[in-house]
Amino acid sequence: MKFLKASILLLFFAGCQKDENSYPKYVLWENSIPSQHVFNTLYDPIIYYDKVIIPDQDAGILICLNKTSGKELWQWNDATLEYGDQADGFSGRSYIYDGIFVTGDRNLTYGIDVKTGETVWHHRRELNSAPYITGVGSKFVNREWIFNSKIWINVGDVYTGEVRSIFEFERDDEHEISGNLPLLFEYDGEEFLTFSKIKFGQNSNNEYFSYQWLHLYNLTEDKLEWISDTIPLEHNLSGTAGLRPVFEDGQILLA
Repeated sequence: MKFLKASILLLFFAGCQKDENSYPKYVLWENSIPSQHVFNTLYDPIIYYDKVIIPDQDAGILICLNKTSGKELWQWNDATLEYGDQADGFSGRSYIYDGIFVTGDRNLTYGIDVKTGETVWHHRRELNSAPYITGVGSKFVNREWIFNSKIWINVGDVYTGEVRSIFEFERDDEHEISGNLPLLFEYDGEEFLTFSKIKFGQNSNNEYFSYQWLHLYNLTEDKLEWISDTIPLEHNLSGTAGLRPVFEDGQILLA
């Protein structure tokens, strides 16, 4: 899949100027981005069985192509049609389960039928949300917030899009607050959720500081398993440890 992904990106940036005989043999097909924008930022292609979904961040368009032929199967831009150009960020990371593609931007979350490109459900909430969604089975997780005031970690249902808050924290002193992007994963037959709480600011000597605590929530048993010690940073200005955490072989990895 990594090889295919790289080949697809090569095609998009190579354009249509070369004679087809000049392409390397491993290039199977090419396609162009149907956008009116002068410059486009493309998220990584999402490969799902025989389909490749290309998110065009700047235009709010999702384009689904056949992985083998490059034939366009559908385009999706329901959010921009309903809410305008402010809905243009689908999606930093998305989650697909049972043919439903869950994606989001700001306060919008959508479930899209991967086969047809039709919207199955969508929710518009009053809170900000990161365009970054992970999941396990029929559950997905996202993070919502009121800037520098309160953060919610939510678990949603892939089929309906309905979410419930399983953990929240708010500013309780002079320190500002933030967090990393939550990760939902499975281990030893149970479902877990990991995320960080961060406090940061300046001390009395005008020196920047950042305190971060990693949390592990057992979703199967619906309880908080532990909160880590403060995570040190090599340099305070380096910001968040593990903005996008990864789980591998019983370990939560933070870069």
